[in-house]
Amino acid sequence: LARLSLGVAVQAATAGEAEAMLVAREPRCDAVLLDIGLPDGDGRELCARLRKGGLRIPIIMLTGADTEADIVRGLDAGANDYIAK
Repeated sequence: LARLSLGVAVQAATAGEAEAMLVAREPRCDAVLLDIGLPDGDGRELCARLRKGGLRIPIIMLTGADTEADIVRGLDAGANDYIAK
């Protein structure tokens, strides 16, 4: 996960770390780049939790999973866009 904050990229190595930073809202982020494959979970599940928690900033899934089903699942989880690498 990479978060863009005031022009500076901030990284988190795990879903748990990313969720903690985003829930704390510090530093303030302008966007989230999120992969599906995280060491401690699925990025789609993290995205859905963040959306349910009220996070409104843009979330872009940037991942190698490029099937139509993957794209639909990512967008259904609340991603604003889905980019296959």
